[in-house]
Amino acid sequence: MVLAAGRICVSTLSMSSREDMVAVAGMGIGLELFADGDLWKEPKEILLFGREALARGVRFAGVHAPIYDLNLACERYPGVRRETLDAYRRCLEVAAALGARYTVVHPSSGRGPIFDRGEAARLAKEALAELAVRAGQLGVGLAVENVGLGKAALFDQGEYAALFGEVEGLLALLDVGHAFINGWDIPQIVGVLGEKLAALHLHDNDGREDGHLPLGEGKTEWPAVWKAVQVSAATPALVLEYRPMPVSRLIQLVEKARRDLAVLDNGAGGRAVNPDRPT
Repeated sequence: MVLAAGRICVSTLSMSSREDMVAVAGMGIGLELFADGDLWKEPKEILLFGREALARGVRFAGVHAPIYDLNLACERYPGVRRETLDAYRRCLEVAAALGARYTVVHPSSGRGPIFDRGEAARLAKEALAELAVRAGQLGVGLAVENVGLGKAALFDQGEYAALFGEVEGLLALLDVGHAFINGWDIPQIVGVLGEKLAALHLHDNDGREDGHLPLGEGKTEWPAVWKAVQVSAATPALVLEYRPMPVSRLIQLVEKARRDLAVLDNGAGGRAVNPDRPT
């Protein structure tokens, strides 16, 4: 796989304004629209911005559904699960309207304690199956992210890999930073996921805190990650998901990632891919 050619995208998590989003997109970079935070109050505002941005040439690779206050695997409060399902359905519709390839969802909150892991997993799979049906109707991929650190993670590496065979219609979004902190074998999980791998969230950390640092500023073994991605059966989007920063710094980091991946491509060859081919 060619890594650099059209594969690099940027999460708007890194950006503090809508103008920043347009500036980064002006580099020919696709955006993964983070549908949470203080820039949006509800999905219709995201849709309005998205349509305006499309008219200005912005390309949306994906839409990241809201995460704060939501939990598909909430064991104690059914109302929370219902509200989460409703929010995720609306994000699927936004993604479809914006021409995005996928919507990212979290299978659980990834933050609080899990009281009954088996029941929480059952609830999450039941909800994901329902969302997958709607995603299929809309023609949008439903990409499930590995979230939660340590005991707050609903699925370990083996359970996460198995999920995509247990629930029909799901795609995977592998967050490399989360996987690294949890001690996953990242090259192995990339290989196991195969064509189910829709995208990767790329950021670095020290192996203890989820710092969302730029690539190379933590302890992740990136050469092994790139090698696994190059031989993968999938053509995933490579999404830089950094902590918020000035847009000038973000643009510098995007340019650096482009250069670094182009060097890898030139050194290792690889098969050319169509960056817009659905996964």
